[in-house]
Amino acid sequence: MLSPMDCECFILHYHVVIQPPLLRGHLFSLGFHKYSSLVIAKFRSLPSDARYCIREWDGRVNIKYISPQADLRGVQSTACAELLPRCPSVCSADFVGQWDTVPVLGGARFVTSSSFPSSGGFLTSCEAELQELMKQIDIMVAHKKSEWEGQTQALEACLSVREQELSSARAALQEKYKEVGTLRHQVADMEKAKQEMVREYEQQLKKFQEELSRLRRSYEKLQKKQLRETREEAHKRQGEDQFEMSRLTRKLEEFRQKSLDWEKQRLLYQQQVASLEAQRKALAEQSELIQTQLANRKQILESVELASRSEIQHLTNKLERANDAICANELEVERLNMRVDDLTENNRMILEDQQRVQEELRQSKKMLEVLQDEKMELRATLQSQEDFIDSSKLHQEQLQKELARVTETLHTKELLIRALEERLQEKQLSSPRLELEHILLQLEVAQKKEQHLQSEVTHLENSLVSSNARCAQLSGELDENIKELQSMEEHRAESKAEIKKLKEQLSQAEQTHSSELEGMRREISRLTQELHQRDITIASASGSTSDLEQRLRTEIERAERKAVEHRVILVQLETLRLENRHLSEMLEKMECGMLEGKDVTPSALSEDYAIELNKLQSENQQLRKDLAEARAKLELTQQVCQDGAEGAAQQMQGEEPEARDVQYRVPPGKCNSYAGRWRARFCSAQALRERNCWNGKVMCAECPLPTASVDSIATRYLEEEELRSQHILESLNAHIEELKKESDKIVRQFGHQE
Repeated sequence: MLSPMDCECFILHYHVVIQPPLLRGHLFSLGFHKYSSLVIAKFRSLPSDARYCIREWDGRVNIKYISPQADLRGVQSTACAELLPRCPSVCSADFVGQWDTVPVLGGARFVTSSSFPSSGGFLTSCEAELQELMKQIDIMVAHKKSEWEGQTQALEACLSVREQELSSARAALQEKYKEVGTLRHQVADMEKAKQEMVREYEQQLKKFQEELSRLRRSYEKLQKKQLRETREEAHKRQGEDQFEMSRLTRKLEEFRQKSLDWEKQRLLYQQQVASLEAQRKALAEQSELIQTQLANRKQILESVELASRSEIQHLTNKLERANDAICANELEVERLNMRVDDLTENNRMILEDQQRVQEELRQSKKMLEVLQDEKMELRATLQSQEDFIDSSKLHQEQLQKELARVTETLHTKELLIRALEERLQEKQLSSPRLELEHILLQLEVAQKKEQHLQSEVTHLENSLVSSNARCAQLSGELDENIKELQSMEEHRAESKAEIKKLKEQLSQAEQTHSSELEGMRREISRLTQELHQRDITIASASGSTSDLEQRLRTEIERAERKAVEHRVILVQLETLRLENRHLSEMLEKMECGMLEGKDVTPSALSEDYAIELNKLQSENQQLRKDLAEARAKLELTQQVCQDGAEGAAQQMQGEEPEARDVQYRVPPGKCNSYAGRWRARFCSAQALRERNCWNGKVMCAECPLPTASVDSIATRYLEEEELRSQHILESLNAHIEELKKESDKIVRQFGHQE
């Protein structure tokens, strides 16, 4: 009875020699589980007169022998159960004898019989099966051996290739580390250079501040000196005025003495009045022309002011855009610094990953060495197993020969026993007991030999089973080693892919870094071009401002000349008024004297003098109107000139700091100080000019000069005003030259630093 198999699948493969004496009255059945596959027994080389019955009932194949006379010797039955599923299946075979299972390579089992009756056909079939099995085992082991050797060679080749790739990757990583180190050194050098530039800028700023404070102190000293000089000049002028008053009193006495001469010159004065009236008309026409010219110039100044304001607005917008671009560049530099930090962090992580991969590769190499040692051990054990199998084969062949000899002897003895039984039955000898005892002794000896042979066969089978189990164990270990090698290969492939990915990341980072550097270079070149363009525009603006300054100077000079002419006219009018008053007094005195000395009709004299007085009063009123108009025009021209000068000063004040800020980033305090100094000097010059004009007015108003010296006084006054204006222009030009020198000096310093 066959016990249930404890494996997942099995192969039931057996050969049965059916003999009639043994199957007489027995039922031969093959039973399988109803869920397993069944291959019905196939009988080969059946005789035509075989009498047997094959029935299939309840999932069982029943083979029953019918005719005892049929000779079925030599008939072989083969039943094969294919691979069964994992289930508690039961395979049973009801037959005479005990069935055993022999495990072989691959987890399958061969079913053999250990208690068949002695039969030469059965032994030859087992021997053939065993030889076929051993051949298949040898073929399978050789095939596996060749496969394993090929796999080991392929693995060794892959390992060599991977080691070369790892060495190349290490070299590339070393190069990358060197490049990262150089980049770090470059970044450190750039930071040091920037710090040095900042220090130099701070030192220059300190120098500029010191120079500005020094200039302020010098300017304050100059102002104090000028105030002292003006005070001294005022004291001197007061002394001169007193001396002039005394001189004028002496001259008045002389004039009183020369009153008769004045009477003679009255007609000459009337002619001079007529000429002055003609001059007045000409001056009125000139004043109208001057008004039209002033209106046109005012329009021109307004247009120039609007253009300068638009230009200033445009330059301020450009400056704001440049500041925005500089801020964007600073942000870009900060972003690049952060990117460099990220790249260093990524490089550090890559180094850690590479060290980890190297450790894993070392461990994998150690495992490969261990596996190679185990492989050598397995080869040695396989060689020993092969030697043992060969020796067992030889021993088995010897045992088979001995079994064949014993079976032959048993067969002969059986024949002898049958013959003896027949003889005993036929003849009934006198001494059957002795022969039976002798035969029984021979049978016992034969049975002992047979038992001994069977024990040797079982021992050989057990050794074969153990060798098969050892082979299965070794094959399992080899499978595990192959799986480990495959896993290591996969891990190595993953590490290689990761290294490739890291290389790609490094290349991408280098490309992005190079592209960012290229972008920064382009941006810097663009900014330099823009700065150059702005330098050109600032130079053109400075040229235009210089032109505007020149125009303003010419306009100021013209306005001053016109103001001087108006002042001269006013002085002449005042002198005429004083002279008229003096003449009226003298005429009254003369009338009184003439009335006393001569017999002239007072009515005629009164009529003549009334007519003359009316004329003089009308002329005085007209002159006063002209004087008021001239004063209004003079104030208007002074205001326009002052506004134009202030606008030009503001334009220069706005353009110079902007140009310097755009080009060289001069601090705003310095620009404000320059602008304040320019404005202060301009205001001081203007105040000085107005003070001189007022002093001239006072002097002219206080001095009732004679009519003969009016032209000389006017020319002298004009010469003095021209000298003062030239002095003011020279001081302004000197200040402008000083500013230009300072700006050129700053430009040279910053150019040398850059």
